Amino acid sequence: MRNYFIDYFQLWFPFGRLELKDHNLKSEIKENISSELFNNKIRKKIINKPNLNLQSFFHMHFLHGGLILHLKGNYFETDKFIENLSQVYIVLEKIYNYHKADFDFTNVTISRIDLACNLPMFLNAHTFKVKKSDHRLKEYRWYIGEPKKNNLNGVVIGKRGEKGIQLSVYDKRYSPNKYDDTRFSSKNYSRLEYRIGRKFLKHNLKIGTPKELRKYEKTFPKEVISFCRNRSDLIFDDEANSKYYYTELDFEKLVGVEVDDDNAESIRVEV
Repeated sequence: MRNYFIDYFQLWFPFGRLELKDHNLKSEIKENISSELFNNKIRKKIINKPNLNLQSFFHMHFLHGGLILHLKGNYFETDKFIENLSQVYIVLEKIYNYHKADFDFTNVTISRIDLACNLPMFLNAHTFKVKKSDHRLKEYRWYIGEPKKNNLNGVVIGKRGEKGIQLSVYDKRYSPNKYDDTRFSSKNYSRLEYRIGRKFLKHNLKIGTPKELRKYEKTFPKEVISFCRNRSDLIFDDEANSKYYYTELDFEKLVGVEVDDDNAESIRVEV
């Protein structure tokens, strides 16, 4: 069965006072927040994987009259949605405690959430079906080298951005950041993720603010997943045989097909 977790979370904090237009004050705030979010767990991960840096976990910048904070997949410690969401609220509490005079916390918004799961199947070796609620949703296939079955390593449906929901399924074995992921020991799987933009979060899913999202603080967001899957989905035939959540053993036992040349140029083909 699919086990969904948060793989990306983006927040916008609007300015609470005019003085925040000062460049030095902005730099001071960013340094303070970075110091609060940095911890020994992140330090150990960076030491163990020298290719990582602080921006592999989170980064922030000022834009549109506020601060945009990006929490990346590596920032989250587990693959459990509720535990991931708990980390988000801890971050919000830390920023509020130190900067409640700097930002307007009554109008903080969620501008993007990526919900993902890992599947012990490969696009180039296992049979799958694509479902779309609207034929106008564009679909693309990504290949490494010549566009044929054994070189297929990605499927994308829909557009990303504030007005979109994009479904992306890709072979983690050939992902450019396959060695950056600190939550999972194996790279032997396909990653399926929904990238949900701000307009859908606000208008369709009614979780456009941290306050609205609290209804899922202790409950898995089945309605959110159902909405995304009804809009677009990629389903492997072998998923029908699984009645339990996939484990590390499932990924370790997975046998796939290699592409012809993993150094070949990636090619995108519209379906």
